Amino acid sequence: MNVLLSKRITVPEHVLFRRIENEMVILDLDAERYYGLDDVGTAMWLALTGIGSGRAAADRLLEVYDVDRDTLEADLVRLLERLSDRALLVLHEG
Repeated sequence: MNVLLSKRITVPEHVLFRRIENEMVILDLDAERYYGLDDVGTAMWLALTGIGSGRAAADRLLEVYDVDRDTLEADLVRLLERLSDRALLVLHEG
């Protein structure tokens, strides 16, 4: 069980995002960079930002995808690390 999944998740004010069909476009206004997520990454982003908790997002995604919990959580943690390293998401204690 990864500690990142227990963190509260928010989107900082300098980050804009928009779903375009099955993909997510994320714009970092501070860095003047944009990123794209495929359909699975989009589902993860929506679960993370909509629920605000990695563990709850994993539970919701397990209802949708036919994957074992360990694999899904590892993929979710990897995405959380990448997004937080680029300041696209903020992870808070509790």
